[in-house]
Amino acid sequence: MNIVTRKLEEALVSVGYRPQVIRLTGLMKDIAVDGGEVADGGDPVSHYQSRIQYANAVRLKCANDAALAALAINEIRRLRSIHWGPDHPSAQPERLPIEKSAYILRQLKRAEEILLLRKVYGRKFIQISVHLSEKERRKNLERTIALSNPNLSPSSCAEAAETLVETDMYERSDVHGQRIEEVFHMGDTFIHGRNEESISRTIDRFVQAFFGKNSISPNKDEYGAYMAASASLRSLDLARQVGAAVFSSKGEIIALGCNEVPKFGGGTYWT
Repeated sequence: MNIVTRKLEEALVSVGYRPQVIRLTGLMKDIAVDGGEVADGGDPVSHYQSRIQYANAVRLKCANDAALAALAINEIRRLRSIHWGPDHPSAQPERLPIEKSAYILRQLKRAEEILLLRKVYGRKFIQISVHLSEKERRKNLERTIALSNPNLSPSSCAEAAETLVETDMYERSDVHGQRIEEVFHMGDTFIHGRNEESISRTIDRFVQAFFGKNSISPNKDEYGAYMAASASLRSLDLARQVGAAVFSSKGEIIALGCNEVPKFGGGTYWT
């Protein structure tokens, strides 16, 4: 994530924006919770677990699973107030955007957080979803744990890494826990974190396209995802609208489909 953040900052600077990184795990310490403490440094397992538990406790105390996103919104308002200063004629300077500024929020773990940010900022909020295969994430964590705990056996490192990966994806033991698997697909763009070159290329392309470079066209995966999403809108199923698109290796549409409610006599519903 550090590489992704750095490359995103560089890409934003290249289009004339001033990026500011806001870490939600830093903001949450402003809310005291009973018995809560974030372990800094030392053992990475304790560090990760303590941050997860503290975030869960903050959500519980606030009775709001979007609490960390609300803290980020408050921080943006604070930064705006500082920028405009106490002598600004506006009665609410914290509501005034700062031109050419972008805020990078690290990291969002709940759908409620995404929905709140989209409600407040509308289309100005952009979700970037970063992914690695589960095997790659597990191996990265195993290396980090082993470096900090040389006395741990390889099997113990692997077990600790697997527990952290599973908790990160869907923390079933806590109703206020992390739910990345419910958030990831909501992204506006998707970045594979396999290496720095791939990350840089994907971020640069997205930022340039977002800021209006017309020479950038969608790739096959992006076009396929767009067509599948479009096909889903054909469905009248009130529970879930699912679309699918089958493409050839050349990017030609072979078939489009979606789920649909059953119709008496067969066929589908049309307005």
